[in-house]
Amino acid sequence: MRRSRLGFLVLPVLALGLAVGPTSSGHAARPLSVTPVQPTRVLDTRIGIGAPAGPLAIGVHLPVEIPSAAAAGAASVALNLTATDAAADGWLKAWPCNEDEPSTSSLNFTPGRTSANAAVIRLTSGKVCLASSQPVQVVIDVTGWYVDTADFTASSPNRLMDTRITGDPLIAGTERHLKVAGTPGVSGKATIAALNLTVDRPGRAGYVVAHPCGQTTNGSTVNFSAGETVANFTLVGLTAGEVCIAASTDVALIVDSFGWSTGAGQLKVQSPTRLLDTRDPATYGIGTSASGDTVRLRAAGVGGIPNTADGAVLTVTVANPAGAGYVTVWPCDQAFPTASTLNTFPNALRSNLSLVKLSVVSGEVCLRYVSANATPTDLIVDAVGWIEGSASRAPAGLTSCGLAAPAFCDTFDSPAGAGTRTGDLDPVLWGVSRIGNTNPGQHINDVAVTSVMGCGSAEFTAAPRDVRVCDGQMYEAVNDGGGVANLNTYPKQPFSFAGRTGKVTFDVSADSDGSHGAWPEFVVTDKPVPGVRRSISDMIPAGAANSIGFSLDGGCGVPGLTGVGAVFVTKNNVYSEPSFKTPNCVTKGSARTMNHFEVRLSQNRLEVWGTDAGAGNLKQLAVADNLGLTFGQGLVWLDDVHYNARKAIEPCECGTQFNHTFVWDNLGFDGPKTYRDLGFDVPDALQAGGTTLAGDSSTALGYQVGTGPIDLQVSGVRRDQAPTGAQIVLNTYSFAAVVPSVSVNGGPSIQTPWPFDAQTYSWRSISIPVPLDQIHDGTNTLTFTSGDSSTIISNISLILVAASPVP
Repeated sequence: MRRSRLGFLVLPVLALGLAVGPTSSGHAARPLSVTPVQPTRVLDTRIGIGAPAGPLAIGVHLPVEIPSAAAAGAASVALNLTATDAAADGWLKAWPCNEDEPSTSSLNFTPGRTSANAAVIRLTSGKVCLASSQPVQVVIDVTGWYVDTADFTASSPNRLMDTRITGDPLIAGTERHLKVAGTPGVSGKATIAALNLTVDRPGRAGYVVAHPCGQTTNGSTVNFSAGETVANFTLVGLTAGEVCIAASTDVALIVDSFGWSTGAGQLKVQSPTRLLDTRDPATYGIGTSASGDTVRLRAAGVGGIPNTADGAVLTVTVANPAGAGYVTVWPCDQAFPTASTLNTFPNALRSNLSLVKLSVVSGEVCLRYVSANATPTDLIVDAVGWIEGSASRAPAGLTSCGLAAPAFCDTFDSPAGAGTRTGDLDPVLWGVSRIGNTNPGQHINDVAVTSVMGCGSAEFTAAPRDVRVCDGQMYEAVNDGGGVANLNTYPKQPFSFAGRTGKVTFDVSADSDGSHGAWPEFVVTDKPVPGVRRSISDMIPAGAANSIGFSLDGGCGVPGLTGVGAVFVTKNNVYSEPSFKTPNCVTKGSARTMNHFEVRLSQNRLEVWGTDAGAGNLKQLAVADNLGLTFGQGLVWLDDVHYNARKAIEPCECGTQFNHTFVWDNLGFDGPKTYRDLGFDVPDALQAGGTTLAGDSSTALGYQVGTGPIDLQVSGVRRDQAPTGAQIVLNTYSFAAVVPSVSVNGGPSIQTPWPFDAQTYSWRSISIPVPLDQIHDGTNTLTFTSGDSSTIISNISLILVAASPVP
């Protein structure tokens, strides 16, 4: 069966400003004649950027300055043009200011919709000019530029085809040859052409693809819904001066040329080649993109793009959107930009051309779709060309997580949080929990203010600013305040090791001062329960019902070395520490010379491997056999654990890691891509806490239930697919052996028997199953009651199990 192909262009309209991305140090130090940059806003008539606020009026020639491109000596500039709030159907033109207004347009628009298209325009005195046929708000973002004519020569627009006039529309399945080289504005020596393809009011939805004659393609150039006038800009290779065009349905087509190249420079093009189609998970393994999700897409070394490429020319398409929204495409090693690449509206196919810089190390681009009504959509990406470079990257088969076929990989390239409990981590992908000082009536999970050692500021701050993402790494900071504290992070996608030996990889700055200080922990739990860690000073730990973990807290007895200090297991809420062997230790790491770790886990055996700081050779650090784990699938936790680190060096209490930052990177695991939970956090209390034992101020994150009831809200609940169950997860602390009861949205109270041993006065981690049919989308109310007035709860989340597909 022939697979439907799609390809679209839309430009940043919903966001307001971007900075130019830095030049990569991973490339040779030579001037680039083609420079892709993070989208940089130079015009927004809605708010007065680049021109007075107000719609572009009919008959006005608006000069727009492009200072960044002009400063670089650019001859022509790559732009995203966007029109919104149109008064009537119309068009927008862009051209060199020293020429007459052309007869051809760059963008068509219609009232009630935001329309966008790419363009490459020759600069004159650092400016391009605009005109509109109807009053309309206009936004322009710069996406790159060409310094000289070796790579690209922008020309005045010239019409090459208009089947409305000639009366010979494209017929479905019939290839049309179109002469381009040697036409007005295009050199007879051209091997690459910049073309704008416009489809006029087709009778049905479909696509048109332009490609070099004689070359096959599985991509598309412009996609459209029935009855629309839609344009898309593209770069396409020429064969003997011609381009070939085909359509999936009979359609009227207009083709305009905007420039050309001989292909002798860094800019290269190819026949459109599909890199991603989320509608086809069997081939691409991603699945429909939920609103707010980030899709990481390897572009270097795949789909015809060389592994050394500096940038990529991509056609990005949205199919089947159910809401208004936008797609942003950016290099994964740069911050998420406040602009978009493509705008969407319900049931409309849309595409746009994107000139995007590739992540220096991974060769990836990131895509994020955001919908106003939180609905998912499908994304399609076709590789049209690339910018030659000299980057040194691992082969495309290996990710930065060091796995040939990862089920999950996060390289923490840019912050993605929104000020929630997860800090800079994406709350769709990650969960975060914190445990601090507790004494009912006085301290309600009080977490001391902390200072993140990195990310540009050493000021003390409160949660959730203790989890930061910067410089392509995750920073976790904890101040133990003179007691026991831990901060835990986990991806919401399960790791399966049932019937096999699974592999998890991660990097961390393993510089622990020992088990009476601060140390990183790695844990796998059967349920997404918060606050998990090992036993400290014979305290009953906050642990999952079933888990396996280890601490990197020294265990070597040699200054400057660290290793596995403990292995711990829970089975049906019973905690134990099995024996294990420690063949080696490693030198302590730092944020810049990290230790790389590899965990090999089956239900009977744990192996921990690691490297010296900044090194590449793995050493076996620990082996534990005959584990007999009672689960084969769980959640992976990266923990920062403290035990009064001021006393790490006794009797002076001069330990330095009481306020400490561990840095993490490149978490990945292999195995099947099963599903992803969607977790929705009850907001932390964020009240002023008591003074810690060491005199630090703190923030109280938990709630004292008392004998209740207490109502807590969880908002934004949604599901991307039918979940298999629901559960409330939390930490609880009480002087009595009681688990607080919970009801959902006024439903029956759910009573949970005490599943632990008899000891109280300690944090417990628990998952409480709740009826799925009591959960609705949007805001839900959780009502807690306890039989003991001392009961405290914290780190409360509603989990919809398997509610999202794995990308």
